[in-house]
Amino acid sequence: MRPGQARSLWFASLLLSAALAPGGPPAPIFEAGSPIVDVCWSPDEERLFLLCANLPHLVIVSEGEMTGSADLMEVPVPGGMARIPGGGYYVSDPVGDRILRYDSEGGLLEEIPLDGRPTAIALQGIGLWCLLADQGMVVDAELPDFGLVDLEPCRIGRLACWRGSGLACCDGAAWLFSPGEPPEKVHSGGAVDAASWARGFVLLLEGEESQLLFLPQDSLVGTGISGLSGVAVSPSGRIAAVCGAGNSLTVLP
Repeated sequence: MRPGQARSLWFASLLLSAALAPGGPPAPIFEAGSPIVDVCWSPDEERLFLLCANLPHLVIVSEGEMTGSADLMEVPVPGGMARIPGGGYYVSDPVGDRILRYDSEGGLLEEIPLDGRPTAIALQGIGLWCLLADQGMVVDAELPDFGLVDLEPCRIGRLACWRGSGLACCDGAAWLFSPGEPPEKVHSGGAVDAASWARGFVLLLEGEESQLLFLPQDSLVGTGISGLSGVAVSPSGRIAAVCGAGNSLTVLP
């Protein structure tokens, strides 16, 4: 067996054991009461940070309970979130064509204006990459005049970064890209969300059963759940997913 095949089988067994666990799909661990726009793990994997469409925009969840929140009143309709190592958050404001930086308590620290509508954002090293949906372009928010890659204009976009490369979803299509190189379309329709973790990227695909495509392992596995709209993967591989018409959060066992 080749090493690549072994890795793919490992990923498949990991997720299929969760999807086929006795009792069926896992129940939601938290009901947000508002559409969940984005989600990410804390580095210690003890908390989940939810970006919600309605107030409070930021909700912190631990062991199924809300342990903190912040209104982030400056953002009428949040587009995406990136948690800053050491504390704080970047939140995209597609209505105001800007990205806002907040401290760990939700206090506004900085406004980064952009010439375009930022939806998804992701930290890449010391850079902050963002997808300008109306232009179909990924840029570094600190150097917005120099595009990293041109894709296609879209209404809804998601973005993840890993080791200097990116995975972007635009209205159901998905591209892998590296700055300065032509993007590679890895999925033509049904791509819902993109995430990254220690071993690469994870692409959430919609269908009768939501599926996860692990890249670069190229391993496609089912979740046992339908209608997932968002995904976050912790450093060790724990998977949190947005379910229940976008208002609920679950964690695969």
